Amino acid sequence: MSGKLEKLSILSFETAKFEKVKHTYVALINPEQLAVETSIKFEDSATSGATSTQKNFKGTSSPKLNIKFLFDSTGIIKQDNHEISFSLGGGFDTSGTSSGSKLSGKSNGGSVEEQIEAFKLVTLKCDKGTHEPNYVKLVYGEWLFVGRLSNFKVTYTLFDKDGTALRATGDAAFSESVEKTFEVKNRKFESPDLTHVRTVQEGDTLHLMCQTIYKNPKLYLEIARVNKLSNYRKLTTGEKLFFPPIKELT
Repeated sequence: MSGKLEKLSILSFETAKFEKVKHTYVALINPEQLAVETSIKFEDSATSGATSTQKNFKGTSSPKLNIKFLFDSTGIIKQDNHEISFSLGGGFDTSGTSSGSKLSGKSNGGSVEEQIEAFKLVTLKCDKGTHEPNYVKLVYGEWLFVGRLSNFKVTYTLFDKDGTALRATGDAAFSESVEKTFEVKNRKFESPDLTHVRTVQEGDTLHLMCQTIYKNPKLYLEIARVNKLSNYRKLTTGEKLFFPPIKELT
C-alpha cells in the first residue's frame, strides 16, 4: 500500500465498450461499505395433482452494487477542490505522480444540490447521442465495478434556517452491465489452464486480471514477477502482459 488517500470515483462512458471517458465524479468522502448482491433464480416445477413444488435452478442474476453517498455543505467535512490525478490502471494518486493512462477530475464541492447534480451528470443524465443514461465504472483502489445506475434515492437530513439543504445522503444501486459479445468472448478464452496474453485496457488492475483469468487475485505478485514489473500498481494502457497456465504458478 502506498499510504496515499484513494477516493472512490465514477467514470462515465457512452457505450458498454468503455472506450472513452466522458465525465468523472469523485466522492466527497469514501463510503463506509460497498454491498454487492447476486441473486439465485429458481423456477417452480409441479407435478399434476401434487401439493408441493420443486425448485429448479434457472441461473444467477447479474451482480448489483449498493452504495450510500454523502453530500454535505456544512463545512464540517473539508471539500477537496484541488485536482486529483489518477491512473485507470493503478488507482488514484493525489500527488499526480502515477504513470499510465491518466485522467484528471475535480472532487465535487459546492452546495448540496450542486453535489447531487454532479453525481447525476455522470450516472443519470441521458446521453445526447444514445438517449440513454451512461455506462459507468466505479473505481476504488484495486476495486472495480462496471454497469449502470438502476436506482437513486436522495434523503435530505439537515437544513439551514432558510430551508437550504445542508446535508443529504444518496442511496445508489448499480447493476452490472457488460457488452454481450465481450462477455461471450471472455468466457470462451478464460480457462486458467491455458496461456494468456492480455493487452491492458483502461480500468485494468493486476488483481482484477488475475481474478478474471485464474479466479484468484492473490496471484498478482507471481504475474508481476513473470512480466518483470517493477510496480504492479502502475500498469500502462496498451502494454501486453503474459499469463502462464495456473499449474506453472502453483
